[in-house]
Amino acid sequence: MFVAAAAVTTVLIVSATISNQVSDDFDSLRATSVRAVPTKETPSDGVVFPVDADTRLAQLPGVVAGGVVVESDVKVRVSASNASPETVEADLIGLDNSVLDATDGTIDGIRSPAAFATGATIAYLGDDLAARLGVVSPTVRFGDSVAVAPTVVMIDGLAFQVEGVLRSPRRLTEVANAVVIPRRTAERLQNYAPSEYSLLIETVGGAARGVGDDLPLILAPERSDPYVVDVPPEANQFRRRVEGNVQALVFAMAALSALVGAISIASAAYSGVVERTGEFGLRRAFGAKPLHVRAQVVAETLIVALLAGLGGELFGVLVSLMVSRVHRWTTIVDPVQVALIPPVALALGLIAGLLPARKASRIDPSVALRQS
Repeated sequence: MFVAAAAVTTVLIVSATISNQVSDDFDSLRATSVRAVPTKETPSDGVVFPVDADTRLAQLPGVVAGGVVVESDVKVRVSASNASPETVEADLIGLDNSVLDATDGTIDGIRSPAAFATGATIAYLGDDLAARLGVVSPTVRFGDSVAVAPTVVMIDGLAFQVEGVLRSPRRLTEVANAVVIPRRTAERLQNYAPSEYSLLIETVGGAARGVGDDLPLILAPERSDPYVVDVPPEANQFRRRVEGNVQALVFAMAALSALVGAISIASAAYSGVVERTGEFGLRRAFGAKPLHVRAQVVAETLIVALLAGLGGELFGVLVSLMVSRVHRWTTIVDPVQVALIPPVALALGLIAGLLPARKASRIDPSVALRQS
């Protein structure tokens, strides 16, 4: 029962803490992310998103950053001229300049908005790809100033100047193993066939739904149903769904732990009755009634269950606090759930003691005394 109470307490507290942490992560990232892709109806001119999509998005209230992402199923061969001679396969992704901000990553290098506007042959490497190519950092420092080291990547025979490394992107995580170039440059490459267009937008908190509703009006007012917009659900709905899933797991773990605890107490009590056959036989010989013997066994199992439940609960709280401290989480404790553990332990102790008590009350005093 000690282990069961400790397991239930730990699962209850840690699951509530994780649920709160997941909801916080959602609030800070998922709730401020909007993605949009074109519908199957492609416009006759072939223009999925307008050329100035990033400029138009900046006019929407609540938009922090965002723009067009161009991807292809075709992988390119990439090599770094002054790093490693190895040539590797990588994805090639075209972005608007503002999408670099929307990825919520950090850029080890410099920004060149004008190069994005003109479609220059510049590139940013995802951190995983940079490590594969042996590009540690494309920047060098001179006091307080930062300059770009002369790193060039060859992409299918065309030289691109590396402006920086994009590290730890939280949105558009596929860029970690890709070469990122201006969207206008990607669309002009002869051997690059864009197969997927999308929009990535970062918004302020609470503005995602409004931005998603206004996207078709600001980007394609002349078309009906131009985009499929992925707007995150409301934070409260998401939180309730997460908590419901976690609570279902908690209840399943609690039921399993309670069953194991009850079986353990019943087994220990039953073994104790067998080993103390002489003691119970002597009590019966001195006039104790079967009811008295049953009450003794049940009382013993209740005491054991209560002490084990309280001890396990305390141990579970300590373990949960340690886990939260290691991960720097805010510990969430539901006092109602924690307060229910001792009564549940008593109930399980009562149920577990019924069968051993019944066996003890049926001991024949004469047989027991002869055997002892």
